[in-house]
Amino acid sequence: MRNIWPALFLFVGLTWLELGVGITTNPYATALMALLMVVLATLSLALFQRNAFCRYFCPVGRTIGSYSQLSPIELRPINTQTCADCKTLDCYHGNEEIEPCPTWLVMGRIQQNSYCTSCGNCSQSCPHDNIDWRLRRAGEEAIAGGRPHWDEAWFMLGLLALTGFHGITMMPFWEEGISQLGHAIGDSGQLLWSFSIGLILSLAAVIGLYAIAIAITRSVGRLSIEYKRIFATLAFVSLPLAFAYHVAHNLSHLIRESGGIASVIQNPFGTNTLPLTMTEMDQRMNNMLISPAMLHAIQAGLIVAGFLLAVQILRYRCQRLLPHQPVSLRILLPMLGFAAGISGFHLWLLMQPMIMRM
Repeated sequence: MRNIWPALFLFVGLTWLELGVGITTNPYATALMALLMVVLATLSLALFQRNAFCRYFCPVGRTIGSYSQLSPIELRPINTQTCADCKTLDCYHGNEEIEPCPTWLVMGRIQQNSYCTSCGNCSQSCPHDNIDWRLRRAGEEAIAGGRPHWDEAWFMLGLLALTGFHGITMMPFWEEGISQLGHAIGDSGQLLWSFSIGLILSLAAVIGLYAIAIAITRSVGRLSIEYKRIFATLAFVSLPLAFAYHVAHNLSHLIRESGGIASVIQNPFGTNTLPLTMTEMDQRMNNMLISPAMLHAIQAGLIVAGFLLAVQILRYRCQRLLPHQPVSLRILLPMLGFAAGISGFHLWLLMQPMIMRM
């Protein structure tokens, strides 16, 4: 196992099952999906060593791993020289009491959090007590530390596309558009073919725009660097864009559905409760902790913060590609346009009326 393509395929597949098939609204189907994940994890343990499922297959693990490159904390050696002089590498091999690192990481050589599951095995097994959490600049890995791998670049772009796609499916125009497409192509039932076309188009739109921006960057800058390398190196720009929208979108859920927090705290197991009527649901949605204007202002701030971090990542990544020449605005402009366009689209989505799934 050397790449995370399986995680990307699973991510797209689970998105299709959740949003297209509606599997999460069916307890039986949800249980089957959970069973499938258990089977995949078990098979990976049988075929590969250690936690191959967490490192290469699990879309949740890869999503968290990608976003962790923006994290302001990291698990690292206290003294790098101590790790350099270490002969036993207990953080990697483990010892009689502690299991080895489940994702094949040597703490003295770690450069990014992407594959660290924060299990704590390394900190417990280190005979020198040389591993601990420490603070760092937010986005440090995405800016400077992360390695530009081809498969990881595609996963980050897929994450960006699917994050926005999730928001699109909650817009009123989505259901109308899918219904019209289904009628045009003769799709019936759950409109799975229509949904699949919409999902593919959404993925193709984001990745296609990014690919075009990279091609323009290479052409305008007259760069001799191969296209694939530029594509992989600048893909880190997508992380803050995706994360900012992800947080802003879920903040809307949290605020709009906050009316039921008190009842959940009072009765966490839902003993003797009945399903809410549509009227009660609407009342809870309207009984927000803060005003809609304040919510939209916070969401806009998150999107702007994500864009500004993307600009920092872009400037540093371009400088790494061109270490012997200054990075001009002409070279940055195509990717700045891509980041601004995605941010603007996300901001527009957040300002639209959202259909809540119950």
